[in-house]
Amino acid sequence: MTMLGGRLIQEHQALDTLFEEIANRVHCGDTAALDESWTALEARLLAHFDYEESHLLPRFESIDPAEALRIREEHKLVRRALQETGVAIELHTVREQNVEEFLTLLRAHAAREEKLLYPWSSTADAAMRAPSTVER
Repeated sequence: MTMLGGRLIQEHQALDTLFEEIANRVHCGDTAALDESWTALEARLLAHFDYEESHLLPRFESIDPAEALRIREEHKLVRRALQETGVAIELHTVREQNVEEFLTLLRAHAAREEKLLYPWSSTADAAMRAPSTVER
């Protein structure tokens, strides 16, 4: 795997760690810390999606248009779930089950990208670079 693919996988791992932190804070009822963690996750996840949609998917579409479309559709689903969960957090109505369902969706999406999109990025043009949000 190229440095880019490795960094993207590391970004998935960092997002997963943030989400586990959120799940723990929901479980403990720590709403102040939950708001802070959620804001961090939301910003990082949206930046990650924006990078993929701007830099990876346009090029991947020429290789596998159906899979690129599926990834874009999954991004829409995750964004919708992100928004719904965020509202529940703001209203202090979020439940552990909501968080677990979102985490399951996010992990399934990450697995798809790591299986198909990121290995392809290993063979893509070396000029493709990751943004600073992926370099963390």
